[in-house]
Amino acid sequence: MLYYLGRNTIEVLKTIKLLNENCISLYIKNYNIETLNDKCEINPLSQFMIEILNSVSTMERTAIRQRVKSGYDFYRKNGGKVGRKEGYKKDDEAILAEHKDAVKLLKQGLSVRKVMKLTDKSSGTIQKVKKLIETK
Repeated sequence: MLYYLGRNTIEVLKTIKLLNENCISLYIKNYNIETLNDKCEINPLSQFMIEILNSVSTMERTAIRQRVKSGYDFYRKNGGKVGRKEGYKKDDEAILAEHKDAVKLLKQGLSVRKVMKLTDKSSGTIQKVKKLIETK
């Protein structure tokens, strides 16, 4: 049976660290090694593999960051603009008008979660509306 510890290297490293801290040994079948020995000490070979994974993770993050920056630079160089469009931000009254149903329910004393379910809006939107109501 095959199990995955995480979706990326960072997640896997965090999981292995958590397991080690709680004295839970992880058996890696591909390499026939365990992360901890019988005395709950870290296995040097597994530690070496984890360090390699950590280095690969660092290289991966750096490469992604460089590709994103390169893409932005190329886009800007060719006349593109990055960020929100001009005039995108709505004023407080426009937000309250757009979300009248949420305003009504919040004023009735319903919880944010309940309003989310009833209006099918995100928690961020409901929180923003609630904050605007409280400041008025």
